[in-house]
Amino acid sequence: LDVARDGAGAAVLNLLFLIDGARIEVGEAQVLRLASALRSRGHGVVIGASGRSAADEIASRGHTAQRIPGGSNPPGAVAAIARACREHSIDLVDAHSLQMLLFAGIARGLRRVKPALVATVDRVPSRKGTGFERLLLERVPDQAVFSSLADRDQLAELWGRAVGQVVRSGIELPRPGATEPI
Repeated sequence: LDVARDGAGAAVLNLLFLIDGARIEVGEAQVLRLASALRSRGHGVVIGASGRSAADEIASRGHTAQRIPGGSNPPGAVAAIARACREHSIDLVDAHSLQMLLFAGIARGLRRVKPALVATVDRVPSRKGTGFERLLLERVPDQAVFSSLADRDQLAELWGRAVGQVVRSGIELPRPGATEPI
């Protein structure tokens, strides 16, 4: 990545996290914690959410939110992702669902966006799937990232080989069941 640097020479990234869902739940709360930690270190963070109420809640917690139209409007979702990337000079897009990965991949494929693209997998399906999930995770992102070794190993068992790598955020987790950021 060719990114801006601060006065000390450290990389300063502008990131776009893409989440699916109408509410802030455990996975989304982890994204908010990570976004807060990155912002405190000087990075720019935008969180794109498919649900209007989720986008409103993200904004109410002090984050820059971008409303991404849901699955009933794929062209609108691709356009919203491209717009967010342009308006915020995004260096890295981190998609937290297969649907958001697909939309970001289409935007990049149409050359509407150029940032690096990562797919974060934090919930592994308990079935092999149709092959579409595998195609998306193997071909669309620059890297598939798993938040736990158990998830990556479970998917490797289902698919017959491992994809991606495990990266832990280093952000302290709240007590089990809590959805509030620390």
